[in-house]
Amino acid sequence: MTKSMALARACLVPALVAVLFHSPVLAGGFLSDDFLYNAFCNTSGAPAVVDWHRVFSDFTSPWLGWEGGLYRPLITLSLALDMAIGGGNPFWFHLTNLLAHAVATFGCAWLCGRMFANRAWLAATVGGLVFALHPIAVEPVTWISARTSVIEVAARNLCLAAFIEHLVTRNRKWLLASLVLAWLALSAKESAVILPVSLLAVDLLYGPADVRTTVRRQACFAPMWLAYALVRFFFVGSLLGPPGEPGAPGFFATAPAKLVAVLAPFASYSIAIAIVPWLGLVLGVSRRNAVKVGLLAAWLVLSFAPAAGVPVGPLLGGSRTLYGAVVVLAIFVALLVSESNGIWRLSAIATSVAALLVVLGVQSWRRRADFFAAFQEVEQVQHGLLDLAKDATPEHPLAIVQAPANTGGVPTLRADALFTLAEQPYADVDTPVLGLTFVGQRIHDSRSLYLDVTPLRAMMQFGARLLYWEPNAERFRIESGIAPIARTVLHADDKGEFRFPGGATSPYAFEVVEVVFQGKVAGATLQWFGPHPSPAAWTTHALDHGRFAEGRTVFRAELAKSFTLLAHHAFGGIGGFRVTPETDGARVVEIRVLGREPRLTLGARLAGKPISLAKPDLRAPSVGSDLKLILLGPHAGHSQPVTQGQPVVLGREMRRKLKGALSFSRQRRIYYYFETVGGDPTMRSDVDWFTAERER
Repeated sequence: MTKSMALARACLVPALVAVLFHSPVLAGGFLSDDFLYNAFCNTSGAPAVVDWHRVFSDFTSPWLGWEGGLYRPLITLSLALDMAIGGGNPFWFHLTNLLAHAVATFGCAWLCGRMFANRAWLAATVGGLVFALHPIAVEPVTWISARTSVIEVAARNLCLAAFIEHLVTRNRKWLLASLVLAWLALSAKESAVILPVSLLAVDLLYGPADVRTTVRRQACFAPMWLAYALVRFFFVGSLLGPPGEPGAPGFFATAPAKLVAVLAPFASYSIAIAIVPWLGLVLGVSRRNAVKVGLLAAWLVLSFAPAAGVPVGPLLGGSRTLYGAVVVLAIFVALLVSESNGIWRLSAIATSVAALLVVLGVQSWRRRADFFAAFQEVEQVQHGLLDLAKDATPEHPLAIVQAPANTGGVPTLRADALFTLAEQPYADVDTPVLGLTFVGQRIHDSRSLYLDVTPLRAMMQFGARLLYWEPNAERFRIESGIAPIARTVLHADDKGEFRFPGGATSPYAFEVVEVVFQGKVAGATLQWFGPHPSPAAWTTHALDHGRFAEGRTVFRAELAKSFTLLAHHAFGGIGGFRVTPETDGARVVEIRVLGREPRLTLGARLAGKPISLAKPDLRAPSVGSDLKLILLGPHAGHSQPVTQGQPVVLGREMRRKLKGALSFSRQRRIYYYFETVGGDPTMRSDVDWFTAERER
């Protein structure tokens, strides 16, 4: 048996262990970004099938049409193949991730075995097992969308394995294979730009060579790096990946936590605890290998650079960005078992490595349990949504206001992409669902409507059912059919409080409160409470700019946008009010509660008519005030100023936002209404909707 054949068999052991250990993921479902992959399906008709023209267009355009500096055509192709084979069955997606992890493990094991001539089979087996069982591997293997990491690292590991084979055999075909595999890695994810560092590290670790020879070998990859830069420049418009979020942490802020995640994911969130055991092992390395340990340490830290601004949480959330760094750890362990001399030292290291593998396996098992808890919750959410969607129509849609939060470091659901749970291929039919979660949490491209509850009021009055996920009850709480109340006048009771005569009233039923004082009053404070008033539960609203006439001062509180007022609906509604004037001795005559603001006249309704975003068939109402157009759906909310009485023109930035939101929607339905800006009183129109035509 040749040495290569023996090494191949040794490498198969950790690869098979990887498949067996992670095989439970084949029973998993979809999570978070996994519900966005209808972007490359047909936009009409049933069932949803892969649009191959859309798939192959990713080779010459940004990933999935996103203008975020991403170029990942290999990922699109793999997802499309899974979709075509399984028709949306998550089994096939998980199978691809699992097999990619096995390939990545094989490549890592081969690299470890070829790196060190002494005990090569043992180095390959142990190094491969460290990579296969490390808890960091759980996220890229278990979460379908994290295949960007698992496929990229699989190609990267094979690239390094082919490169070291070239170093061993001096055969140029392995260098060519390394070039091809490097390009595949770059076509999977931007983090493959670390390959020049990795290739140089492998070159230096394998054995001493003169500087000229090393430079010449590394220069063979230079044309490919240049070609990749040109492809990104012409097809994506960016040489680098997506820009980081404003205020995102830098490399030095995130590196310590990442070091802990790689070296000791089983330790507490302390870099000292993570490093101490490894320092003990390093001390056992012979002096002649000290340089190799230093190279490995530098390689490990530099491998954090491609995702420098992405933090990794204590529960390993986001650890997919470290998947490729585990290779460095595996090589270090292989170095220990390969280069240790003496029976006692070898026995001690073998015992330590065995304990390490057991602990890594246990932590990975626990980590995977968190993902399966998320799979179960997503399944509950989708079943509850589809049950409610049976009688939903475009005129009476479902609007998700609150969804499950990410727990345990697991990405459960995207708050800005919930509507796809009720569309093909994730559901049997397409049903009208839109997301309004941007009201309660900050979502990219919807920040102008954050904590503005007017969209919730407008959609409920339109006929939508608002859905709030209750994790403890494992169901949606529904709010619907709450009509605006007629003008109601409240008088003070013996406690000086103004209560609704029929008991607590839903805050959805009113939008304006007018407080009438006897005499001239400079200002006051309005407080409201739930069904049973408690001083701790009172919410305060300042009253100023009152109108004084006929011996009375009237303050008007417009509460249509108040998030805190609307939140009381979940606690039984609004029981009443208390008013505290700034002027001593001032007396409140009455409080008037108004159902809703005066309405703007919408004009001709579209009622689902297909329109072009470039030239929308919309005209703003004529009113003596500035106006803005509010666009809702399928998961985002947008606001744009418009000119009263004139045709609406959507700006370039607005069309970009809508295009991104609609790229994952088969129904492409947008709800809209108009609202005055700075008027007194503020007015808004009724809600209407249209179908956005797909841009060619």
